[in-house]
Amino acid sequence: MDLYGDTQPYTLLFCIFLLHSIACLQLIQIFKASIIYGCIASNNTNS
Repeated sequence: MDLYGDTQPYTLLFCIFLLHSIACLQLIQIFKASIIYGCIASNNTNS
């Protein structure tokens, strides 16, 4: 019984899932940063 051959597709799926979650986290951080930057910029123009 080849254990490595059986687990290989799952490790590939896990790697893809991991990459997607990391990319999503980075997108969320960029989104939050842009909102914060937008708020600071609007506050600076108002005052």
